[in-house]
Amino acid sequence: MRVTFGAILLWVAPVSRTPRILRVLGVSIIIAGVLTPFFGVERSRAMLEWWSAQGSFFTRAWAIVAVVFGLFIVYAVTSPRRSMSNRKDR
Repeated sequence: MRVTFGAILLWVAPVSRTPRILRVLGVSIIIAGVLTPFFGVERSRAMLEWWSAQGSFFTRAWAIVAVVFGLFIVYAVTSPRRSMSNRKDR
């Protein structure tokens, strides 16, 4: 899933508002996706336990980061709105 999302970011980067940032994010996500299987089950469980032990503030903070990341992606891949006064008459 990560590799696919990273590839999509690389694919849409040239036509986005922030092509460099999307390329960096795409490559980073692909690398994370490729390296994930090498962590192993025990390390993944340990990370999950550590995450759970941090409390609700930590979890909420990361949820906010995820929402901000999603909003940035939406901003980056959508074109700016044009007002009616900026349109050229045909």
